Amino acid sequence: MIYCLNFVQAEVKEDLTAEQTFESKKCKLAELGNALLTDPESNIKLLKEMVQLSKDNDHTIVKLGLLSLLAVFKDIVPGYFLIVYIL
Repeated sequence: MIYCLNFVQAEVKEDLTAEQTFESKKCKLAELGNALLTDPESNIKLLKEMVQLSKDNDHTIVKLGLLSLLAVFKDIVPGYFLIVYIL
């Protein structure tokens, strides 16, 4: 049953055009970024998924991924305080 499901998924993926694939990756980046900005502490694991999505052969997806990561880091980093100890 699982093999059949995987075969059907493979056929569906082949049917997607390049534009549909681009749109789905773009939407996925937006969803991940939104989830991270909404609750960064609970969704911190999504950063890894965003990085993986940014490692694409399509340069536009790479740019969008990096810009999305930048926006997330720019928003969540100021909330954390760094304490510097002088010895």
